[in-house]
Amino acid sequence: MSEGIEESLWNAIRALEEGALLLTGMAAHYRSRHDARDAEVLLSRAREARRQSDALRQIASEREPLGAGKL
Repeated sequence: MSEGIEESLWNAIRALEEGALLLTGMAAHYRSRHDARDAEVLLSRAREARRQSDALRQIASEREPLGAGKL
C-alpha cells in the first residue's frame, strides 16, 4: 500500500510539471501572436501547477512510509 501511495504522489508531481511545461509553451505561442492577455493567463496557470508540484514534492520527500514506525 505504501508503494502505491508513493508512486501516485510521484505520478501526480510529473503530471503537474508536464502540464506546467505545456502551459508555458502555449503561453509563448500566444505571446508570439500578440495575445499578451491570454499568454499571461496561461503563465499564471503554469505557475500554479508548479506551486502544486513543489508542495507535493515536499510532502513526498518528507513522508515516512506507512508501517515504518514502531507502534
